[in-house]
Amino acid sequence: MKCSIFRCSIVLTVFAVLATGLTHAATFRGEIGDSSCALNVHSLSRSHKEMLKSKSFGSTAADCARHCVAYQGSSYVLVVKTEVYRLDKQKEAERKLKSGRDKP
Repeated sequence: MKCSIFRCSIVLTVFAVLATGLTHAATFRGEIGDSSCALNVHSLSRSHKEMLKSKSFGSTAADCARHCVAYQGSSYVLVVKTEVYRLDKQKEAERKLKSGRDKP
Protein backbone atom coordinates (compact mmCIF):
# COMPACT_ATOMS: atom_id res chain seq x y z
CA MET A 1 0.00 0.00 0.00
CA LYS A 2 2.83 2.42 0.82
CA CYS A 3 4.38 1.83 -2.55
CA SER A 4 1.21 2.77 -4.44
CA ILE A 5 0.73 5.93 -2.35
CA PHE A 6 4.33 6.88 -3.07
CA ARG A 7 3.81 6.27 -6.79
CA CYS A 8 0.63 8.36 -6.79
CA SER A 9 2.40 11.23 -5.07
CA ILE A 10 5.22 11.11 -7.66
CA VAL A 11 2.74 11.04 -10.52
CA LEU A 12 0.80 13.97 -9.04
CA THR A 13 4.01 15.92 -8.48
CA VAL A 14 5.15 15.38 -12.06
CA PHE A 15 1.70 16.32 -13.34
CA ALA A 16 1.68 19.51 -11.21
CA VAL A 17 5.11 20.53 -12.51
CA LEU A 18 4.06 19.95 -16.12
CA ALA A 19 0.78 21.78 -15.65
CA THR A 20 2.46 24.87 -14.21
CA GLY A 21 4.91 24.88 -17.09
CA LEU A 22 2.02 24.95 -19.57
CA THR A 23 0.34 27.94 -17.95
CA HIS A 24 3.41 30.16 -17.79
CA ALA A 25 2.55 33.61 -19.07
CA ALA A 26 4.78 35.46 -21.51
CA THR A 27 4.90 39.06 -22.67
CA PHE A 28 4.87 39.86 -26.38
CA ARG A 29 5.27 43.26 -28.00
CA GLY A 30 3.95 43.88 -31.46
CA GLU A 31 1.17 45.53 -33.42
CA ILE A 32 -2.53 44.78 -33.19
CA GLY A 33 -3.82 43.84 -36.61
CA ASP A 34 -6.43 41.58 -38.15
CA SER A 35 -6.24 37.94 -39.11
CA SER A 36 -7.10 38.51 -42.80
CA CYS A 37 -4.19 40.85 -43.50
CA ALA A 38 -1.75 39.12 -41.14
CA LEU A 39 -2.40 35.64 -42.58
CA ASN A 40 -2.45 36.63 -46.29
CA VAL A 41 -6.17 36.11 -46.77
CA HIS A 42 -6.36 39.24 -48.95
CA SER A 43 -2.85 40.61 -48.59
CA LEU A 44 0.31 39.60 -50.41
CA SER A 45 2.70 41.12 -47.90
CA ARG A 46 1.12 40.00 -44.60
CA SER A 47 0.37 43.65 -43.90
CA HIS A 48 -2.18 46.37 -44.61
CA LYS A 49 -0.21 47.80 -47.57
CA GLU A 50 -2.45 46.58 -50.39
CA MET A 51 -5.65 47.42 -48.56
CA LEU A 52 -4.50 50.94 -47.72
CA LYS A 53 -3.50 51.59 -51.35
CA SER A 54 -7.07 50.88 -52.42
CA LYS A 55 -8.30 53.50 -49.89
CA SER A 56 -11.49 51.49 -49.35
CA PHE A 57 -10.31 50.06 -46.02
CA GLY A 58 -9.33 53.34 -44.37
CA SER A 59 -6.19 55.44 -44.25
CA THR A 60 -4.31 53.76 -41.37
CA ALA A 61 -3.42 50.22 -40.34
CA ALA A 62 -5.82 50.54 -37.39
CA ASP A 63 -8.65 51.60 -39.76
CA CYS A 64 -7.92 48.61 -41.95
CA ALA A 65 -7.90 46.19 -38.99
CA ARG A 66 -11.22 47.55 -37.69
CA HIS A 67 -12.76 47.30 -41.19
CA CYS A 68 -11.58 43.71 -41.68
CA VAL A 69 -12.94 42.66 -38.27
CA ALA A 70 -16.26 44.43 -38.81
CA TYR A 71 -16.90 43.47 -42.45
CA GLN A 72 -14.55 40.65 -43.49
CA GLY A 73 -15.03 38.17 -40.63
CA SER A 74 -11.50 38.67 -39.29
CA SER A 75 -10.43 38.67 -35.67
CA TYR A 76 -7.88 40.86 -33.91
CA VAL A 77 -4.38 39.40 -33.71
CA LEU A 78 -1.02 40.46 -32.37
CA VAL A 79 1.66 40.58 -35.05
CA VAL A 80 5.19 40.15 -33.70
CA LYS A 81 7.67 40.21 -36.61
CA THR A 82 6.69 37.08 -38.58
CA GLU A 83 4.55 35.49 -35.85
CA VAL A 84 0.78 36.00 -35.52
CA TYR A 85 -1.09 35.39 -32.26
CA ARG A 86 -4.88 35.41 -31.94
CA LEU A 87 -6.01 37.64 -29.09
CA ASP A 88 -8.51 36.18 -26.63
CA LYS A 89 -9.72 39.61 -25.49
CA GLN A 90 -11.15 40.94 -28.75
CA LYS A 91 -13.06 43.85 -27.15
CA GLU A 92 -9.90 45.03 -25.37
CA ALA A 93 -7.96 44.95 -28.64
CA GLU A 94 -10.69 47.00 -30.31
CA ARG A 95 -10.58 49.58 -27.50
CA LYS A 96 -6.79 49.87 -27.85
CA LEU A 97 -7.12 50.46 -31.60
CA LYS A 98 -9.78 53.12 -31.08
CA SER A 99 -7.65 54.89 -28.49
CA GLY A 100 -4.63 54.85 -30.83
CA ARG A 101 -2.66 52.44 -28.64
CA ASP A 102 -2.29 49.56 -31.10
CA LYS A 103 1.16 48.71 -29.77
CA PRO A 104 1.08 47.20 -26.26
